[in-house]
Amino acid sequence: FMKTLRMVMAVVGLALVLALALVLVSERLGPAAGGGAVIKVTGSGEAEAAPDMVSFTVGVRKRADTAAAAQAAASRAMEPVMARLLAEGIAADEIETRSLAVRAVSQALIPMPNSRQEAHNIVQVRTRLTSGLGQLLADLGAAGANIFGSPDFYLNDKVVFEYTARRAAVKDAQDKAAVIAEAAGLRLGAVLRLEDGTGGEFGMGGYSLPEDYTDEDAVPPVVPVSPGKVTLSASVLIEFSLIP
Repeated sequence: FMKTLRMVMAVVGLALVLALALVLVSERLGPAAGGGAVIKVTGSGEAEAAPDMVSFTVGVRKRADTAAAAQAAASRAMEPVMARLLAEGIAADEIETRSLAVRAVSQALIPMPNSRQEAHNIVQVRTRLTSGLGQLLADLGAAGANIFGSPDFYLNDKVVFEYTARRAAVKDAQDKAAVIAEAAGLRLGAVLRLEDGTGGEFGMGGYSLPEDYTDEDAVPPVVPVSPGKVTLSASVLIEFSLIP
């Protein structure tokens, strides 16, 4: 009987030891598993680069007594403009027709039946940015173009610069979190959550509606063009655990 009692007590003691161990482990893992101190921060970063691509609109606007005559005049005027673009080495698939229209020209709110007609033909050009862009724009004006749109400068391959911006955003978040944790007398622990925010690209140029230039406007020898720089931005959200 005594031997059996000792065996029962030994089993009970072992069970108590295991139960105590489980309690200690659960208390140690509790804060990290759910409900411990955490901090959420957002970080932002930027990367600058010189643009290597340009997009701009160019076209012609002509007036005549009839819609057919105006359209024919615009079509004829567009031929040397297109020829100059192709002569620059711009591929045909880099030139896209964006607008073809004919409308009545009238000072009245309702055009009169005998109103003169105006036709325009506008293309958008996307091509490599070169130092000859200013001369090309001047040549297009000399060739008959009288509609120009603001150029948009951008990057053909921006992946490397996006990575640079994201690295900067992560470091910004880490630095913010470290300062806040130190002020609270804590240290950063493991990363619990990491989200990539929405980035963007900002160039010095920008697309706008075409600006009109009449046939009487003088075309400068070289159009001044300044591409500036393209700034790529990134943001991240990081959640850290905090430890004493």
